[in-house]
Amino acid sequence: MTGARRLSAAVVALALVAAGVASAQDQPRRPVSGRTAVSGRTVATVSEEATAAPQTGWCFGLAAGVLAGGDLFQVANDLTVPWSPPVGGADFNAKRFTVTLDEAAAFGLTAAKRLTPRGWLRFDLTAGRMDAAALANDSQFVTPVLYDRWNVVQLDVAWEQRLTDTRLQPLVRAGLTYTGISATADAADQSVPGLLLGAGFAYRGGPRWSLGLDLADHIQQFTLDGLPAEQDFPAAAEYREFGPQHLVTMTARLTAHF
Repeated sequence: MTGARRLSAAVVALALVAAGVASAQDQPRRPVSGRTAVSGRTVATVSEEATAAPQTGWCFGLAAGVLAGGDLFQVANDLTVPWSPPVGGADFNAKRFTVTLDEAAAFGLTAAKRLTPRGWLRFDLTAGRMDAAALANDSQFVTPVLYDRWNVVQLDVAWEQRLTDTRLQPLVRAGLTYTGISATADAADQSVPGLLLGAGFAYRGGPRWSLGLDLADHIQQFTLDGLPAEQDFPAAAEYREFGPQHLVTMTARLTAHF
């Protein structure tokens, strides 16, 4: 199972966990009255929920984590022949090979606007540099070799729904993503729209800051059908693209509230 598939399954699992945590935490409860609500110089009663819930409208932050992908395409030939990848890759001999995206570090910026008591309109910008590895099969051994490098930039616009009003808040996300690819191979350069599904947690650490953990699955279709001509594949070679593609991010974030 590829890294993207493992993380996609983790997105679903985390969403189910978040729903379970929300169900356990979001039960009706009586206010915890640690102080007396009277007039004059005394302090009014404050509940745990009111203390933990953010009262600010905007938040901005930094994120870092992992970006993972899956299989891009497969090439098969009748005989084992030499292959030359784009500039920077390693030559190899194979009867067939599959090109897949390896995991890579990811860094980003995040911003969100609170529009309802638990709902946020969220914007994320994430970037990473991914290796596209060819799994070269010569009928005896499968050897991973570097085929191409992808500079990936993702812009996400999504609705984030917090599931509780407690200090630790499970959340789910859904929205749109726009992914830009700059690769060594010209045929791989592209910008494509897609769908975003995600889940995670937010932890309110103080009046003006919070921590977050997010898993997000970016679903889109990359088009690479210009590669056979650009890389001069043999005429008898069979070329097949996989899809839809999943780019999955797992990131931790630190945000400031204003």
